Amino acid sequence: VLHHRAHVHAPRLVRHVVEIAVVAGVIEIERRRDHAVADRLHCHHRLDPARRAEQVADLSLLSDVRALADRLLASERRIHVLVNNAGVLEQGAFARISAARHQELIDLNISGLTAMLGAFLPPMLARGNGRILSVASIAAFQPVPGLAAYAATKAYVLSLTESLAE
Repeated sequence: VLHHRAHVHAPRLVRHVVEIAVVAGVIEIERRRDHAVADRLHCHHRLDPARRAEQVADLSLLSDVRALADRLLASERRIHVLVNNAGVLEQGAFARISAARHQELIDLNISGLTAMLGAFLPPMLARGNGRILSVASIAAFQPVPGLAAYAATKAYVLSLTESLAE
């Protein structure tokens, strides 16, 4: 499990991460279906077009996460690297943000990430190999006025990731 303290050879990691993210489809950019970004990453890292199998899912919906995991785990492709990078934030006073919007942050930043780990970590452990990179934020280390819910969700990401790394 890779986390914020990991020291790796960055270009090599990026190539593998992008290959998995684009090829295996574990990619979500601000909950938008942004195929142009996947295309740019694919071209920039000179990935084999024959290995590309893009998947789109709204990771804030547990049903979408389960469907994505089912598709990927049923395919012959093995997920060697999982990048938990999806996340959203809402800036403003906590009391002025709707309960529904707070729940959306939790659904993606916590529930989606946890569901992805639950789906892809067990096969990695069974195979005896795999890497997980979960992206938190500097906001995970302290309270952030105006980003209370976001900071709390990123503290969860950091704590869970460090716990899994132990």
